[in-house]
Amino acid sequence: MTVHLDADSLRQGALSSLVHCTHLAEDAAIMYAAKRISSSFHLAVMAREELGRFNLLLEQSIDLGDGGTICARELADRLKRHEDKLRAGQSIVPVPMKADEMTKWTAAITANDIATIRTISDAVRKRATSVRQHAPSALHKRRLQAQYVDLNPRDGTWSKPSDIEKTEARALIQTVMAEIANVLIAAGANPSLHQTSERIGQRIPEMGPFTQKVLGNLMSGDA
Repeated sequence: MTVHLDADSLRQGALSSLVHCTHLAEDAAIMYAAKRISSSFHLAVMAREELGRFNLLLEQSIDLGDGGTICARELADRLKRHEDKLRAGQSIVPVPMKADEMTKWTAAITANDIATIRTISDAVRKRATSVRQHAPSALHKRRLQAQYVDLNPRDGTWSKPSDIEKTEARALIQTVMAEIANVLIAAGANPSLHQTSERIGQRIPEMGPFTQKVLGNLMSGDA
């Protein structure tokens, strides 16, 4: 028998994913505070992936509209690929300026040199586009390195989860926290999500308490 899901069913799944991604991000910060850096990084990647699941489900529910349905098997297939969910969950692409760009940018701001400002901005945006294209697969690979001890067959060396740097884990946790926080603000203003939330008794997480928990544990880990 072929099962079809309507928009409200998709919103139910989306809400569960949203709640779960906040828990994963909070758990990542807890592991960071406990100095379990590889585990914190792994959980942060999971949080972004689950945020991507929320975004994909909510987008599909909007596309369906009232009365529309989608095959459950087809939807499940769409949600299988880790990279697709990571791409859907990433809204922030940290691409810092190079040292020479920062020098020129600062001088251009002072001189009101619009042409130079535009040139540097375009270069940074171009790099961000390239990073966004490759980031999901690279992050998934890095997640596996944070999760397992693995052998490099080319040189016979072993990669260990402890190779994950503390600064790398912290940066990812804070970035994912911000991505989730932005979505929580939007979700709180979404009437359809609120209707589904009230009907099934699943509250939309509040942005303030969520970010306070994450930041509190990050600061504890830095102490």
